[in-house]
Amino acid sequence: MSDPTVSTADSIALLHKAIASHVEYITAASEGKGVDRHWFGLKQLLEPGQEVPEMFKDPTFTYSSSWFLSTSQLNSEYLNGYGWSQVIDQGFGIAYMVNENNLQFNIVSKKLGADKMLFYLTEAANEMREMLETELERPRAKL
Repeated sequence: MSDPTVSTADSIALLHKAIASHVEYITAASEGKGVDRHWFGLKQLLEPGQEVPEMFKDPTFTYSSSWFLSTSQLNSEYLNGYGWSQVIDQGFGIAYMVNENNLQFNIVSKKLGADKMLFYLTEAANEMREMLETELERPRAKL
């Protein structure tokens, strides 16, 4: 979206591709097929006092196990809000609702500034809306 050499139509196509990829990933994760669940399970199988394998000590693994951004989605036109929190003190917790005519965010952070995150999420959502409105205005090819 921010690359001026990419057309609006191509940006919209890429957005649809990203959405499809995301849906595929979250479906796999919700079915217990997310790679993080397997690593978590293996780590939980360690006996108390058992030496932790080197993989779990690796800085990259430790970093990837830190949830700097924890999100959750709830869809309902009937809910007016709900609670959510960050997983680590240096992160964000963002709960969101995608309703018929609006998006609602619950943003929490102890140290990073939830107000700034809200500003940028709102800005991004508005830019995406404007971009997608051009798709609605384009004439459709007849099949």
